[in-house]
Amino acid sequence: MKGNEKIKVRADPQVHHGRLVLRGSPSRGESLLNFCERISFENGYESPFWLLDKPSGSIDEFFEDRNIKRIAYVSGCSHEDLVMRSYKTYNADGVSVHFFDKIIYGEYIKYEIPKICTICLMVGLTPCAAWDISLWVACPIHEVGLIERCPSCGVRLTCLRKEPCRCVCGFDLRCCVGGAADISEIYCAQHLAALIDWHVEEFIRPEFSRSIMRLELNGFLRLVTELMYVPVRQSRSSGEVYFEFIPLFRSYNLGIMFIAPILFGWPSVFYAHILDINDMIIQGRGSSQFFMSISYMEKMRGLSILVDGSDYEWRKRFPTYMSGDWLAELEERCARND
Repeated sequence: MKGNEKIKVRADPQVHHGRLVLRGSPSRGESLLNFCERISFENGYESPFWLLDKPSGSIDEFFEDRNIKRIAYVSGCSHEDLVMRSYKTYNADGVSVHFFDKIIYGEYIKYEIPKICTICLMVGLTPCAAWDISLWVACPIHEVGLIERCPSCGVRLTCLRKEPCRCVCGFDLRCCVGGAADISEIYCAQHLAALIDWHVEEFIRPEFSRSIMRLELNGFLRLVTELMYVPVRQSRSSGEVYFEFIPLFRSYNLGIMFIAPILFGWPSVFYAHILDINDMIIQGRGSSQFFMSISYMEKMRGLSILVDGSDYEWRKRFPTYMSGDWLAELEERCARND
């Protein structure tokens, strides 16, 4: 979760006794970056970087505690409230972060690649932290796709724009509508919105399989994300062979469409899915299929335990899993394609 791009702006810290003239509190579901962007614009400044008393810098600097304290002071907001909106690291290893009152893996937050619903902007809703969730690719209210690029100049939207509703090229983002969203993308966004209690009065929550509905936010994000990944054989320049898990698709949009049937048809569709993927792995060329297959099946076993609460269903489907007979059969299948 890095945002190291440098943004140079003109600092213009015209404040009253060291504080903003027009102060305000974060809106419902607004992230720290969203708030800084909005409050700076409302006070007529070129960029939120003046809040840090500097002309330019890195996006990540806004998440440093000393800077959050400064932002709280000049805006008159509660320091604790801003910390809650800053995706603050939950533990020393830096893997998990706070997402308001939830704890999720930091990899599921992509604040450095902003997405927006243009209709939300049209009707006066402020940009929200929910859009920073990687799997949130559609608006659960307006049922359109979120945009990452300006329709006018084609450039990716940047964090901390001078005006929240405009691209840096000057195009008013309220003058366009996001593209059509697949129903699976909408369902995923609506389920995520329900998990964080975001405007739930404005849409009907989809009815996924009962086991899926029991998952909390981090569990659901983990399930959907890991279902999109497969192990792939890689080679280093030294000749060393290894494998790593990579996404099947280049975008979350396609990945969500691909795995959506599993959310409605758990567990039967899940097991059909992993058998298909495992067959694809085994049929590959090279000497790594055996180990890639085991690694993939172990990861999927972890997901079955996550959703079902135990490996009872897994053992029922694969009664000889990881036994000598099971491993011998797997090795034989891999050898046929070597």
